[in-house]
Amino acid sequence: MQRAVALLSALIVLCSCCGCGLKQAAPLILNLPDCPAPSVPELPELDAAEPLDSPENLSRLLERDDRIRAYIDGLNAALSCEQARGNHGN
Repeated sequence: MQRAVALLSALIVLCSCCGCGLKQAAPLILNLPDCPAPSVPELPELDAAEPLDSPENLSRLLERDDRIRAYIDGLNAALSCEQARGNHGN
């Protein structure tokens, strides 16, 4: 039994020193810029006192539509950037 313990101890010492002199490669770290995400737009309120098809409300609806479309385009650009970087849910 003592012989087995001595042999096991010798093997542990030998195996633990096998990689002592070897240099390990440094991990590759990429510093990529963050993908810009658009801020949530503030949408103009509709005038409840006016009919929906009044010129003022139509102009506000068109402005809301433009802001929402720009926001969607920004979200798609941010998504494409993340996918190009390889961050699929990480």
